[in-house]
Amino acid sequence: MKRGTPVRAAGIASLFVLAAAILVVCGSGDAGPAAQAQSAGPAIPADSLAAQLLATVRGSDPVVCELAVRAVDGRHGWSSTVDELAGVGAPLTPLQRATIRWAVAGDPERAEPGAVEPLSAALADPDPCVQRMAALKLGRMRDPRGMDALRRALASGEADQRAVGALGLGYSEDPAAIDALGGALDDASPEVRGAATWALGEIEDARAIPLLIPVLGEDDDPAVRQIAAWALGEIE
Repeated sequence: MKRGTPVRAAGIASLFVLAAAILVVCGSGDAGPAAQAQSAGPAIPADSLAAQLLATVRGSDPVVCELAVRAVDGRHGWSSTVDELAGVGAPLTPLQRATIRWAVAGDPERAEPGAVEPLSAALADPDPCVQRMAALKLGRMRDPRGMDALRRALASGEADQRAVGALGLGYSEDPAAIDALGGALDDASPEVRGAATWALGEIEDARAIPLLIPVLGEDDDPAVRQIAAWALGEIE
């Protein structure tokens, strides 16, 4: 996978605070009373929440981006409440609080439909972390329009678009994406091949085994071969 250019120490620190803010609330079943009071009021349109979420991760160092993506994915057991955010030294606005709660709340398939359009557009954003977060949210939502956007990205003429499309389809865990991902295993870009290989492992469907075995033994890139070994191990 591509590596982003290093950012200044101060920038890394501020981005880490943002990622930490997401990490702290990830997995919480509900926010504390203070957070509920601050986020009360008129409903915020889902597209605004999506835009705020993407803006939060824009410019992230790759390591910080990975932490934020894993946190928003919400499958890693972190648990706390928004009230504990005071400990990270970054007071959040009511919009930021509402954004984070939206990002990690409940069943992602029930996310507001208004989020699909801005997330789909973000797949082509020049910032790799914005792309990755959009792919995650679209994949987990499994909205047909979002899935179409991910498939279009996978068929793009740009390697970074193809890679992010593959990632999103992997996040969806949709077996219907196996054929499209299998075609990407022959892509000229090792980044795309690695993303498609990871996605097939994430889907965990036995039909991907004959697609992954040649990757394990024949791909020119050792990192891609390593991902193939992991992916085969994920498929029961």
